[in-house]
Amino acid sequence: MEPEAHSGDLALVDALRVIARRRVFFGHRSVGEDLLLGLGELASESGVELRILDASSTPPASGGVLLHARVGTNRDPRSKFAAFGDALLALRGAALDSALLKLCYVDVEAATDRSALLDAYGAALRGWRAAHPGLRFVHVTVPLTCGARGWRLMLKRRLGRSDWTDADNTARALFNDELLSTFAADPTVDLAAAESVDGRGRAAEFRVRDGGIALRARSLVPAFSDDGGHLNAKGRQVVAARFARALAAALA
Repeated sequence: MEPEAHSGDLALVDALRVIARRRVFFGHRSVGEDLLLGLGELASESGVELRILDASSTPPASGGVLLHARVGTNRDPRSKFAAFGDALLALRGAALDSALLKLCYVDVEAATDRSALLDAYGAALRGWRAAHPGLRFVHVTVPLTCGARGWRLMLKRRLGRSDWTDADNTARALFNDELLSTFAADPTVDLAAAESVDGRGRAAEFRVRDGGIALRARSLVPAFSDDGGHLNAKGRQVVAARFARALAAALA
């Protein structure tokens, strides 16, 4: 499996240029660091001057900038909502035009009360919008994980067996569907989709039953990760390129 070729990708270059012109705040945790590293690599390869700065630094007075910060605590998404709101207040003078918050895969698992989490996110969003009128908020789907790989995974699927990550990824798929449906009129970056299709366009998906309903859910492409959750060098290049295109469309 080979990563997508980015050399001469004019659509990607255009997307990076769109992002480079905007003033954006990105709240995240570790997978966000992988994405930012990939964006920086792609921008450098493409000759695009994309300024990626920690939000604790003094932002440039003019021009585009992608400010970012690690927000909240993993497995406590509400702490991330609070920290993201605090960060936006601290950045009032940064003349931001857009902001996005990415939850971690550990924030949505099989035992998660998805409805309560979506309600909490919606309530937080209303508060952010009231405090920052005119600021564009971009939704981001929850990233995925993967377990068994190679022939072991293929054998499990052929035998109709579940991988140990399937229940959690099913919950993420259902939460992401609910997120996309609830905020269908808003700009969104589907990170889960970007992580679940390999460089040849093949989806890493599985069949599952939830509440008696048969559905298809997806996992992180195994070749995109060395630990089953974070993006490796190959994964961050492919996923960051897709993330850039989706973010540019959301910012347009």
